[in-house]
Amino acid sequence: QNICFTAATTLDWIPGLSSPSQLLLELRLSSLPTSPGYSITRQSDFPPLSSEPRFLSVTGVVLSATLPSEYTQSACFHCPVEGCSGRGSHYVRLHVAGSSEAATVRPSVHCHICSSPLTEDLSLRTIAHKMVVNVVPSHSLRNSLSTPSHRHQATPIIIRGELCEGVRVGGEYSVIGVPVHTLNESSSRAFVYTRLEANNVFHVGRASISVDEAKAVLPAPVTDILSACSYSPWAFSATLAYSFAAEVVPPGAYHRLKLALLLSLASSSTPSPLHLLTVATDTTPLPALLLYGSSLASRSTQLSSTSDLWGSNR
Repeated sequence: QNICFTAATTLDWIPGLSSPSQLLLELRLSSLPTSPGYSITRQSDFPPLSSEPRFLSVTGVVLSATLPSEYTQSACFHCPVEGCSGRGSHYVRLHVAGSSEAATVRPSVHCHICSSPLTEDLSLRTIAHKMVVNVVPSHSLRNSLSTPSHRHQATPIIIRGELCEGVRVGGEYSVIGVPVHTLNESSSRAFVYTRLEANNVFHVGRASISVDEAKAVLPAPVTDILSACSYSPWAFSATLAYSFAAEVVPPGAYHRLKLALLLSLASSSTPSPLHLLTVATDTTPLPALLLYGSSLASRSTQLSSTSDLWGSNR
């Protein structure tokens, strides 16, 4: 802080800078010790509430993410008392990792000279963006087929500011942050939610399909869609489901059912194929859609209501 203050005053970068305490320096950590106490893979790995807060690291795949929302990054207060020597001064409160957002704009801020409650200048409030992502360990996705009975709990992570840029669903990241405990009280019980607030985010990788390998087996239109959707591991599946069975139902209709049909067709040659049961009141387009999907399978059987014992084998 002193080094940055000396450089800023020497080069006259910040007019009116008089003390090092006016500078806020946020250090981005690049690594942590490899001991088990600094790495987490599930919620139970968080240190107890009574322990001293420390930086933790988690590496995994982003399963879901909220839309960016606004929060108060900084707030400026001043003393409203006439005659107070601190009336012309401004008190700035900044959000730091690990603290609650309500502490930035809490009303219990007092003047250091007359101890009067300070008044916030809303015109000087700084707004920034944040998002919450759920991360699961990378090995849980790789071993999901071999250990189907295991359940993995995602770790919620709060990402703020410029760290939100580049974070995508399906990407693999290494996050360093501090735990944040939020108390949620209700009429009958109280809950403590533990999340990790990111100090730094590193992109590790992303599970993707090799376009070069797919060109040899996929038709040209499908390969073009795969190349155009290489920015996201989910865009290809969503686009393919959108245009699936366009001759039977309009594009975009029954999107989830189409996606389930594609997953069932893709897993038909595996030891544990995906079974699909569809229940609906509109029985006109759905049988046609299921019949269209079964025509793409290597083997299929259709049973009608008039003949429930004899099917058409293909």
